[in-house]
Amino acid sequence: MPTSTSTWNEEAARALYRKSVETCERFFADRYGGKRPTTANEMAFYDLCLAEYEVRKHLLAVDCFSSRESLVAELRRLLSEPVVPSSLPPCRADQYLDCQKKDIEVEIHNLTLEQKPREKPWFQRLFGQ
Repeated sequence: MPTSTSTWNEEAARALYRKSVETCERFFADRYGGKRPTTANEMAFYDLCLAEYEVRKHLLAVDCFSSRESLVAELRRLLSEPVVPSSLPPCRADQYLDCQKKDIEVEIHNLTLEQKPREKPWFQRLFGQ
């Protein structure tokens, strides 16, 4: 994320998600161009990318970047109310939902880690440096 442990940059967070959405849109157009993946691995990758794309697109639409807490709250809400794909259908709905859940959990983890003060490495704690 584009923020430090002490401050939240609403514009930087919004720009990061906007860039991610734009990258996903180019990826889908360049790689698939309206065609569906055919192998199991391609389908899994497609569903993973689609899940990440739809979550970020949703977050931009609801504009929940006013604070780290509001972004995390919206992500937590999405764990119980997943984002339905808006334009591209997933290959497998169960796979899409699983990918979406894992992506959201990682985002929440990363955002909450940013709030915690950084601990010194174990060797600095051990030797008192």
